[in-house]
Amino acid sequence: MKKFYVFFFLIHISIFAQKNIHVVLTNEIPVKDIGKGTKIFFFSDILFLIQYDYSVLYFDGNSLVSTGIPKIKEGINWYDTVIYCGKTKKLDKLIYKVYDYQTDKIHYGYELLVNKDNNSVDIVERDEAFFFKEGEEQFINGLRPYEFFDIYGNSILYTSEYNISANSSMESLTLYSSDSTFIKEFVDVTNNAKFLSYAVNDKMTKVALLYKTSSNEGKMQIFSLTYDGVINDARVRLRSKPNLNSEVLGFLNTGDKLKVVDWSNEKQ
Repeated sequence: MKKFYVFFFLIHISIFAQKNIHVVLTNEIPVKDIGKGTKIFFFSDILFLIQYDYSVLYFDGNSLVSTGIPKIKEGINWYDTVIYCGKTKKLDKLIYKVYDYQTDKIHYGYELLVNKDNNSVDIVERDEAFFFKEGEEQFINGLRPYEFFDIYGNSILYTSEYNISANSSMESLTLYSSDSTFIKEFVDVTNNAKFLSYAVNDKMTKVALLYKTSSNEGKMQIFSLTYDGVINDARVRLRSKPNLNSEVLGFLNTGDKLKVVDWSNEKQ
């Protein structure tokens, strides 16, 4: 039985009516050597984890794997060093560099190359000229008090409220449908674990949360989001690949139901 993926750019908004959103916990992964500064983020739909010692791991679909970036090299003064992992504003490059904050001289750096076909990451050492492009770099920040994600009217809202008297924060990461209906609260406050970080991919089909469960251990949960829809027009082409040049497998017509699991970033 063939499995068809409907990519959203092939279906104009006037011929596609979104209905329900389904959320499934697909992975729960143990994380070792976790610290307060540990962060997670998506790049090209690959989930990355930066540990408190600035080593970088990625999720290959089964487990967390090292990118192979080496530890701080000998002869580098840690106290004068800044370790940076960030994305370009165009979101086309993921970079990692170690440099002297007093002189801005780069000790060494890497570009992380993502292969989405097999969930792998390679590193390529880059020279100083590669990194300094004014205004193009974008830091991967920690949690902000408020963040909003939106895709075709559906939204994920992150909020953090600090209680001064209790000296604690209340975090929330909530999914709403396009008609503002509450779908799910992702942050689990009942599991006796401290919520540290979260990540949402650009297409809002994946959500990841990071928790600290003991002094130096934690866990990461990954959720998948799929969307139901109904075709509102006649003879909408169903193609073998997400482009307008691929083979036509058939046609969808008014009232046909489908499940959207992904959509392409390319527009035609």
